[in-house]
Amino acid sequence: MLHLKQIILCLLVCTLLIPSETALMNNHRCRYTEGLSWNDIHHVGGSGLGNVSSIQAAIDEADDGDTIYIYPGIYQENLHIDKSIHLIGQERDTTIIDGSYSGDVITVAAEDVTIQELTIQHSGTSGRDAGIELQGDNASILDIIIRENTIGLFAFVSNHHTMVNNLVTTNKDYGIHLYESTGSLLSENTITANRWGILCIYGIGNHISDNLIDANTITGIWLLRGSGDNTICNNTISHHGKHGILLYLFCNDNTISQNLIDANMKYGIMVGSHWGCDSNHITGNIIRSQGTCGVYLRASSNTLVTDNTFLENNRDATFDDCSSTSWDGNYWGQPRTLPYPIVGKNGLLPSINIDWHPAQTPYDESLPGDNPLTIFATQDESSSRIQSQDGDHPSSFDWRDIDGVDYTSPVKNQAPAPTCETYALCAALETIVHYQVGDNFGCDLSEAHLFFYPGGTCQWGVDVQQPAEYLITHGVPDEGCFPDPHRPYDFPFESLPGWEERTVKIKEWGWVDNTVEAIKSALIDHGPLVICQMTRRDLDLYHGGVYTPRLTSPIQRGHVVAIVGYDDQEQCWIIRNSAGESWGEEGYFRVSYETFDEIYTFIFPFYGGTGILYVDGIYGNLMPDVPTVEIVTPQLFHTYVMGKGFSTMFKRVDDLQRGAPRIVGPITITVAASKADEVAFYLDSELQWTDDEAPFTWETEIPSGLHTLEVIASKGVSFSKDIIDVIGFP
Repeated sequence: MLHLKQIILCLLVCTLLIPSETALMNNHRCRYTEGLSWNDIHHVGGSGLGNVSSIQAAIDEADDGDTIYIYPGIYQENLHIDKSIHLIGQERDTTIIDGSYSGDVITVAAEDVTIQELTIQHSGTSGRDAGIELQGDNASILDIIIRENTIGLFAFVSNHHTMVNNLVTTNKDYGIHLYESTGSLLSENTITANRWGILCIYGIGNHISDNLIDANTITGIWLLRGSGDNTICNNTISHHGKHGILLYLFCNDNTISQNLIDANMKYGIMVGSHWGCDSNHITGNIIRSQGTCGVYLRASSNTLVTDNTFLENNRDATFDDCSSTSWDGNYWGQPRTLPYPIVGKNGLLPSINIDWHPAQTPYDESLPGDNPLTIFATQDESSSRIQSQDGDHPSSFDWRDIDGVDYTSPVKNQAPAPTCETYALCAALETIVHYQVGDNFGCDLSEAHLFFYPGGTCQWGVDVQQPAEYLITHGVPDEGCFPDPHRPYDFPFESLPGWEERTVKIKEWGWVDNTVEAIKSALIDHGPLVICQMTRRDLDLYHGGVYTPRLTSPIQRGHVVAIVGYDDQEQCWIIRNSAGESWGEEGYFRVSYETFDEIYTFIFPFYGGTGILYVDGIYGNLMPDVPTVEIVTPQLFHTYVMGKGFSTMFKRVDDLQRGAPRIVGPITITVAASKADEVAFYLDSELQWTDDEAPFTWETEIPSGLHTLEVIASKGVSFSKDIIDVIGFP
């Protein structure tokens, strides 16, 4: 028999060798609960003091912002989350919530909920029962296994979700279903062995990227009933019983780019139905080994199919009753020296579209295509940047003076159209391009293209996030492709043919915290920042100095501008407006640091996020070798009498287009152009005059009424244009 002391010693040793539940929790605290006090965390399962056995009981006890930490085990519960909490399992393979085949396993009715490191399984079997149903906005679903439900993950009339690094598998109907969901991110998920991988109905502005979508019974990604402005990029979409990607019933303005679409039984990409889809862009994809056809377009219009690689498909592409389809720069299975015909039909009659510039070699999975022009930065090339360290910033900084070099572009006037968002974005991009090239060569990007192509209108403006996303998917060409006509109304528009080869793109954009140190860091590291502000009436009277709003001055409107610098001595930000160089301090104004405090409502996130936006990862055709052209005379907001010009006195007159120059008698139209062999002058689309020698001029009289003056500069096969509306008086 052991002596009593020996027994006690053995018990003490065993106690020290067995890890406590608190120690296990501490191991996970850094990963999931950093910054929370112990009072913020509710423990479910395990054997710790105060732990509960029911997840719902912990949710009921929790407050907004609390964390529910769940130890491994199988919990047979149906959860209702009506608070902004974090629901976190210790390890997703062994921490399982089982709905016992009844209703939703988890219903999220609150905003800002995080669900992480769990397995969610066995929802009910009715058509809408889901592993997780999201009814509140801004949910984060991370590192989850969602399996054996009717619908895996269902976002129902809720927006701005983040779904990252989940395994969505063996769900009866849809792996992920977005219904009237806007602005969600689906990234780095594995979606496999469901009936459909992703279904999106009435979904707008969602971003589906870097997922593995494989071996679902019918279709990988299905956009349906008015889903528009979505981006599907950098996914692998393969081995489906029917289609890789299907766009059906009025799905417009979607971008499908840089995907590997492989070995689907029927169509790699199908766009359209009896009721077609409009203005979708299929670009840079590898479309390989499709059973029926690589790309099938049906009753669709204005589809762009560019820079794709077609390999080993039963048939590469066809179409049925389509209009205005553009095929360009695709690789069609082998080198093609002649234009490549795409055979389809219109009605009962055969029809042919042409890819006039087929690629000679397959594209790889980086940036599609080659560009022979002067400076072309690829997506993989990193740019040199000024780097800052948090809390270690210079006392002043200004992108107008970096070691004596001004990298900004001239301040423009957006009036009279509500295009401030794209004027601010282009101002930031032009500065970054100059810095990246190492020379302020006069980069001038098309604010109008960046406004109208992503869906902006003069009635409603544009959400700044739309052109920011468009910069990732399409980029923005130079001003010569689509000059701003400065009209206060919408109009039919189209950039010059070939604009896609003249674009500047970005790899990313994001929000910056509204603190002085965060803004300084982002301004130095990323370039000028785009800010959303509320404008008070007293700012309209600004002529110089450091501005702090008067709280008694009424708020007039929202506005978007760009921060280019700061000055600690003056305690101010330096901000670029888009009202021309005659406004403020040569187009700029200085704003006190305190103005960004909440009390002033100067920074106002009416487009979401923090209201302060950065762009980064500039690449593309930064310095296209094309002509440039600008109408010097007449100018906006000017009146000309017998050739003499002066600022228009009465700018707002009924029945006269605001901003359009008013012209009485003869005038000499003067144009500044470079790299141009000839400049052609058009009035209302009719050629009036050509000039092949600088200075480029046209002496004329403008007929009575409103007319459109357009000039086109040419050099060989390259063109650029400028445009302005003018009003003639008898």
